Amino acid sequence: MIPPRSWVCQGDVFAGLPRIRRKYEDGSLRTEEPIEAALLITHSCELDKRRQQDGSSSVVQFTFAPISLVENFPAAQGILPQLRNGEVNPSSLVHIPKYGGNKESVANLGQIFFIPAAYFEPVITDFAGHDNLEEGSDSYRLCINEKLVRVSTLEENELDVLHRKIQVFWTRTELDA
Repeated sequence: MIPPRSWVCQGDVFAGLPRIRRKYEDGSLRTEEPIEAALLITHSCELDKRRQQDGSSSVVQFTFAPISLVENFPAAQGILPQLRNGEVNPSSLVHIPKYGGNKESVANLGQIFFIPAAYFEPVITDFAGHDNLEEGSDSYRLCINEKLVRVSTLEENELDVLHRKIQVFWTRTELDA
């Protein structure tokens, strides 16, 4: 884990986001809106796309995987060595290492949720000359409302694991590396 960049990226960990849940209990449908930590899984190239007409963000929604502390997720406790080693299986769980004051956690790809982009007040910003830009890449990146707390982001090797897990989880196949 590393500190979040100045712009939003796939692999950013958000401290708390609203997630609408519906439960069927005691013969009735109930709606909850808990605030949860979450891992952004929308791909960065989709986040940074701009409209040709005015250069504004074209992203419609953000996709997240909810994050649970390992200590509160019994299913993850027995497979921590595989998760920590970046193994693809189980493909549904992504390891989120301890970082700063945050405890070791897992993101669950089996429970993704979506939040409309408008909630984040997205703005495309030019970061030309910024140290963290890859050489030769487009310098325009998506920024969001600063009141929404991003606590960290995945490092390159962790992001590679996320990409492989997403591929295996949704297609049940893995391309050769």
